[in-house]
Amino acid sequence: MKKIILLTTLALPIHCIADDEFSEENLNKILNKECRSISQYAKNGKYYFDQKQFNLALQQFENQVTWSSVCSSFEEETRIKISEKDIISAENNVGLTYASLGKPMLARAWFSISDESKISQYNIKNLPPLEENSQLNGTYIGYVGYGRWNTITVDQNKNQYDIGFQGYAFTPKTAVLGAPNMGEFYTEMPFNSKTAVYKNTEFSDRECFITIQFEQHQLKVTQTGYDSDCGFGGGVNSSGIYYQIESENE
Repeated sequence: MKKIILLTTLALPIHCIADDEFSEENLNKILNKECRSISQYAKNGKYYFDQKQFNLALQQFENQVTWSSVCSSFEEETRIKISEKDIISAENNVGLTYASLGKPMLARAWFSISDESKISQYNIKNLPPLEENSQLNGTYIGYVGYGRWNTITVDQNKNQYDIGFQGYAFTPKTAVLGAPNMGEFYTEMPFNSKTAVYKNTEFSDRECFITIQFEQHQLKVTQTGYDSDCGFGGGVNSSGIYYQIESENE
């Protein structure tokens, strides 16, 4: 029997604050509270995990990921040190919980955030192997930080696939505020193809050109053009690897 090790060392219960209510004082209050709660989120998550209450554990571990990521950018203000190892540990806790919920594809996505880490590599190896799949439709996610993901949905529609992208960009402050910049696009791909293309010159003199290459259970997305060229909010970028995940009813 394989032993599961939960890492309790040092996502986002996002604090939605109206612009007129936001101040550095409010930010510091939130940071002081949440950054000091990271270890408790980890302990709570382990408790629920050991009790096999995996959905409750997931909430705690996602909080651990988000606030570890946020607070690592505010060490000077909070005097709380968060290491890269702490963040990777939190990511793996989420992945292990998804694996225990019977969602190995979501688990793989979380382990793959820091796939250069030995613990992440170990956990990926312990997942069941991916089955060969000729179906391209589904949901794919690409990590953008702070426990948040870009999403690409692929729906089969007669002789084509309808493809939609929803993207986000956070800074440490906007992660606390719950106010990311956003971007989206929609395109189509013939049923017999495995490469989709999105082109647009509506927003800029420069062309926004995005290719989506389908591989087994993942996508490789390459964006040429700045966020403004594609009509995205500041910092939003679609490039990266996207992992296919289970549908909500699986």
